[in-house]
Amino acid sequence: IEVLMPVDDSGCYDETLRAKRLLPSHLLEEFIGLHIFKANEKILELLGEKLLHSSKFIHSYPFCWRTHKPVIYRATE
Repeated sequence: IEVLMPVDDSGCYDETLRAKRLLPSHLLEEFIGLHIFKANEKILELLGEKLLHSSKFIHSYPFCWRTHKPVIYRATE
């Protein structure tokens, strides 16, 4: 199974979206270069009324102990 990781080292969606046709062509420019933490709002907008339910909830998220920034887990192999 091929590992697909459409997120670059800076946490932004990259050209893998286009190369592997992971999104419809009319959405590519909106997402390529967009940081993954900013994509959630766009995804919710696109899903719109097709969602059965949307809510915010408090949960823990991994942070780097040195930089105190959120950790992004990426598939590498």
